[in-house]
Amino acid sequence: MARPRNPNRDKAKEVWLNNQDIKLKDLADQLGETVTKGLHEGQSIQTMSRAVQKYMDVSAGNANRIVRTEFHRLIECLNMNLLNMPTKVA
Repeated sequence: MARPRNPNRDKAKEVWLNNQDIKLKDLADQLGETVTKGLHEGQSIQTMSRAVQKYMDVSAGNANRIVRTEFHRLIECLNMNLLNMPTKVA
């Protein structure tokens, strides 16, 4: 038996399509800058989450989830870059 469709999926799509006053690309760029800067400065997840919570106007839990996800993505990108670096043969 199929699960019923989650009504929040439609709400998320509506936000992406109809959000004229907030530029989603700008929010994504600002999020990337916040997490990258926090990573370079050694900030905690909670510190970055508070900054994200302020400018994205989301709950503390959602801000924490967003920062952890972006933080993990950046770490994985760094790991992949390290793996793809050529090694010196002595």
